[in-house]
Parts: sequence; structure tokens; C-alpha cells
Amino acid sequence: MAQKTPQKKKKSTTAKKAGRKTTRSTRSKSSRSTRATKAQMERETIVREEIVILVSLAVSIILLISNFGLAGAAGRVISDFMEGLFGQMTYLFPFLLFAGVTFFLSNRGNHKAYTKLGAAVVLVALICAFLELVNRAGGSIGEKIAHLTVPALGVVGSYVIIVILMMICLILITQRSLLKSVQNAGRTLQSKAKTGREHRKVQRKEKKKVKEAKRQEHKVAGVSFDTTLEDAVRDPGACCDGRKKS
Repeated sequence: MAQKTPQKKKKSTTAKKAGRKTTRSTRSKSSRSTRATKAQMERETIVREEIVILVSLAVSIILLISNFGLAGAAGRVISDFMEGLFGQMTYLFPFLLFAGVTFFLSNRGNHKAYTKLGAAVVLVALICAFLELVNRAGGSIGEKIAHLTVPALGVVGSYVIIVILMMICLILITQRSLLKSVQNAGRTLQSKAKTGREHRKVQRKEKKKVKEAKRQEHKVAGVSFDTTLEDAVRDPGACCDGRKKS
């Protein structure tokens, strides 16, 4: 086999270097392009989220003013529909809608946030059912839930089940135990009661000390007055001499 000349070796090394440079340049270009696309995607998502938040704000404001009859004929139609659907919860629904939309958009990809949002939706439905049981003001949602629970469990059983489910939803939303909160409240009440008792004891002791001091003062004053009378009775001349001298 023929040996390679030094010129051919130089050409091969230069070609290898050029190939490495091209691969590096292509990699850097691809990374830059991916970064640019990611930044662009993030900007687009932020813009979309802002648009959705503004739209939800507008919808919630329209729902709110329509409940008070400030949105014209369309507002009256909307208020009638919402009142028939949610009952007395219609007045709180605009605030809940805006809060739910903003919470969902600000916590994308968070499964705990999704569970909290689902628990909030269930809680709204349970509140409608509770209002339906109290004064028949839960709308169609509360009416349907009441029609399912009352024939099977009765009115009292429906109250019990709905209240327990509401407590479970609150636990899921707040991620806090109600039993621990009750225990902490009991401990704080006990500590406050103890401090109040100690403060009362201190006040009683101070009052006793003041009373004893007053009694001692009265005793001392009575003794000095008695001694002066006795002196005057024993030696009336001295008393008269003292008056003359004065």
C-alpha cells in the first residue's frame, strides 16, 4: 500500500477540523433556535393567560351588575338564568368565577391546585343544596341534589351528609385538619383562661394588701389619738400651759 503524503494528511486534518466546526455551529444554532422558540412560546402563553383573565373579569363584572339590574334587558335575562341555576349563590358566583379562573391559570401543572379547584366547585354545589334545604333558595343545582338525598336519607340525614361533605371540601381546599385547628383553639382558650385566672389572683392579692395597709393606718391613727387624750386627762395643767404659751 502507498504511504500518505504530508499534503494529504494536512488536507484530511483540515477537513476534520472543518467538520467539527460545522457540527458545533449547527448545534449552537439549534440551541439558539430552541431557546428562541421557548421564549416565544412563553410570551404567547402569557399573552393568552392575560387575555383569558381580562375576559373572565369582564364576564364576572357583567354578571355582578346584572344581578343588581344595571345591565339592561340582557342583564335581566342573565340574572334570571343565573338565579334559576344557582339561587342565592348568584351574588357570589361572579367573584368565585374570577378567582377560579385566575387560580387555575396561575397554577398550571399543579395537581394539588386542580384538586383544590375541584373541591371548590363541589363546595359551591353543596352550598346550593344546603340553601335549598333551608329555604328553597338553591336553584336548580340545589334542587336536584336535594331530590336525590331527601328521599333516601330524609331531611336530617341530608343535612348531616351535606355538612360533612362541605367540611371535607374545606379540608381539601385549605389542606389543614379541622381536628388540629379545634385542638389548637382549645389550647389557646385554656392558656387564655389560665392567664386570666393568674391575673385575677394577682389583683386580689393587691387588693388585700391595700386593705391591710389601710387598716394598719387606721389603727395607728386611733392609737395616737388615744394617747393624746390620756395625756390631757392626766396632766390638764400642762395642756393649759401649752395653750398659754402659744
